Amino acid sequence: MSTNSEVSSMSGDLHVDYGSTLFMCILYITLAISYILVGTGRLSGLLSGRITVPISIYDCFYHRYWPQSLILGTELPALGTILISIERICAVLRPGIYNRIFTNSRKLLILSSLPAWAVLSLLAAGLSVLGDEGKEVTPTQHCAIITSTAKWFSTWHFVFVSVAYMVSFGTTFVVWFIRRKFARESHAVEGRNFGAQRSAHKKLVVILVMSGSSIILVSMPSAVMIMIRWELREFNDTTVALTYAMPGLLSVANTIINFRMRSEMREQFKYLIGLRSVMVMLNESNGHESVTNGDNADCLSPSDCLIEIRCRNGKAKSLVLEKLEVIIRFAAQLQTIPNQRSMLFEKLQAECDIEQIYGADSAAIKDSIVSMRFESIRAAEGVNLRLLFKESNFSFDVGNVRVYTTNDDGALSQSLSADESSEESVVGSLLWQLPCTQFEGIWESLIYEDRLKNKLLSFAYEIIDLSDCGVDLHILNINRLILLHGIILEP
Repeated sequence: MSTNSEVSSMSGDLHVDYGSTLFMCILYITLAISYILVGTGRLSGLLSGRITVPISIYDCFYHRYWPQSLILGTELPALGTILISIERICAVLRPGIYNRIFTNSRKLLILSSLPAWAVLSLLAAGLSVLGDEGKEVTPTQHCAIITSTAKWFSTWHFVFVSVAYMVSFGTTFVVWFIRRKFARESHAVEGRNFGAQRSAHKKLVVILVMSGSSIILVSMPSAVMIMIRWELREFNDTTVALTYAMPGLLSVANTIINFRMRSEMREQFKYLIGLRSVMVMLNESNGHESVTNGDNADCLSPSDCLIEIRCRNGKAKSLVLEKLEVIIRFAAQLQTIPNQRSMLFEKLQAECDIEQIYGADSAAIKDSIVSMRFESIRAAEGVNLRLLFKESNFSFDVGNVRVYTTNDDGALSQSLSADESSEESVVGSLLWQLPCTQFEGIWESLIYEDRLKNKLLSFAYEIIDLSDCGVDLHILNINRLILLHGIILEP
């Protein structure tokens, strides 16, 4: 598998995006299926003796079943690489725009473009052999892409596949450059030794090397096929076979490197082969990981989870508060509860029978709730909390539910002037009343290493708990002010 989604899959150091990884896995499965179809088709021709019988390009495309799958099996992963690269670079350079554009519904809309691409690509390939080029005869019935489509289509196909990995390398390089710049500026400002940042930087360099090698190894069969199609040079079957084996060797190398660098991948493998009953990273606030094992598992309790419910402005909040226990019962039926990820309420309704749970209030509640968010500082960001609960039948603690609406008033500016008599002033600060609509969804797009986000949440929760307990400030002096600073990537 290539490195197109690995930048967003490094657990602990980089943002975990299992959706992108699963998406690319599905696309690479289509590539594997296409190779299987090619192998069975050519084996059948070899056994029947017709593999050496000449055939026209037209007959190869329309009368053999594997050229179409070979086209889609190579183009769809390349297209997926480009889509994920665009999403990646947008998340790094414009996190605010990323959260507004790459919503769940729009991601599904983007994914729906793949079938449309497949239809258009096969239509173009089929039309390319209807002319004089379709009458060209090839000496064998291997029916590769260059001997099943017109010269212009096969050239475009192989160039497109190579360009896709160049785009992936370019976006990975941008991520590496920004992280390197951020580490240097942070070190210059704070004078700290960022050991964790250097560790993440080294991992990103490895990914950058893997992405660069992908360009070379994936482009090799493309270059060979284009030169053969344009009759620039001849290659024997052994050379062609070796060049086509390079992406497979790259996938093996990437798997080994990822297995070495990603702890959650190793734990998931142990879980699949039965060495672990549940895989989970706990106690992150203490800076270490623990994996549950058997009946003595240190699993989470639903009471460890904080639930945030965002309501629409107006009377929606009062209705949600009245039906809070019913809403919590609905939340307990969800099969996927990603930690620290906001989920649109309209998407959650597909998992449960909302009318059966809410009854006559179903329509009103659906119109009142915008999103729900589950949070536990004891689990890794993005992990499915449902897998960590000991009991299959459980209920959340109503006391851990926070219902809120966002403020739409925007920023309030405070001006500073050199002296009281001066008429000139500059904006000294901007103040937002929280929770603010402008900041919704930005937390999920922030990418830090060393589990900084969980540590920050843990610190904030401890301050709130000590304040709620009425701790005497003369005995335990606590500064209930948290100052954050950073580099602004988007004005």
